[in-house]
Amino acid sequence: MKKKWQSGLALGLGMSALAVLGVVSTPAFAADPVKIVFVGDSSSSDPVWSFRVQALQDAATAAGANFSFQFAAGDFAKQAQLMDQAVVGGANAIIAPMWDENIFVEPVTRAANAGVAVYGLMGMGPKNNLSADIQAKVGWDDIDLVQWGQKIGEVSLPFVADGGTIMWPAEVPSATYITEAIKGFQQYFTEHGKTVSIDVVETTNDATTATSRIAAYLTSHPDTSAVITSGAIAADAAAVAEQQMGVAPGKIPVIGQVVSPNAAAAVKSGIMVVGLNIDDVGAMKQAIADAVAMAGGGEVPHRTVDYLVITKDNIEQTVPPGLRQ
Repeated sequence: MKKKWQSGLALGLGMSALAVLGVVSTPAFAADPVKIVFVGDSSSSDPVWSFRVQALQDAATAAGANFSFQFAAGDFAKQAQLMDQAVVGGANAIIAPMWDENIFVEPVTRAANAGVAVYGLMGMGPKNNLSADIQAKVGWDDIDLVQWGQKIGEVSLPFVADGGTIMWPAEVPSATYITEAIKGFQQYFTEHGKTVSIDVVETTNDATTATSRIAAYLTSHPDTSAVITSGAIAADAAAVAEQQMGVAPGKIPVIGQVVSPNAAAAVKSGIMVVGLNIDDVGAMKQAIADAVAMAGGGEVPHRTVDYLVITKDNIEQTVPPGLRQ
């Protein structure tokens, strides 16, 4: 962002002469760069969000913005506190995925009232609980989580028999990206004449813990129809667990996001029969562009992300190298 400042001083005789003629030079001075803080719910060890943060950093650098980030390691209350700290620390814009409908209402409201641009990235759980005036100040590129679940249901339908049992590993079972996605998934299956049971298994945000818990479940439930999840760490862990267990590709289909080398390898091997992704790079670029515009008083956008169906036939074209290599 640049501002032009009128100079009231004529610099030298040449400037004086120009001033007499009514022609005054107005040198441009760069304003302070927009200070953007990303506050994530996951951790820096999460390869998906590490990739996304790097994409945000790249986009911020290209836009001339100052970018920093913090993670809350799965603790939504801590994430809300970090948002408050970002305001106190002089942030012009905060970008955050917000997966809880209630916890983030107050920090979002405080930030917006302080003149900080707030942007919900991929998750804007509190939006319907914000007052109308605050909602008008807050932007987002949101996932319609019920629709997300319906899309997962659509790609899963051919692989799950009527009456089957699905394991749904979940980093945070109470998070809306789990609960709302399951709601949409069940709606889609019901509309298409299939009834399934879903066992939600807490995995945490730790990949090792997630892998061991998924393996333990599959060992004790060998007749599981499929492992399906809306969580990225959980999808990666499911792929690793089945590979380590020696499960034949496709015997217990894994379906989820393809946002790691493990998941990409699982798609290629047939362990993960299909994936459903968000256009990560495009979403990160859009988030920075929107945050910079909002911090400068521009339009407040309300967007919905796009989805990509991933198969072994299109993975090279649809999943960025940084997520599959």
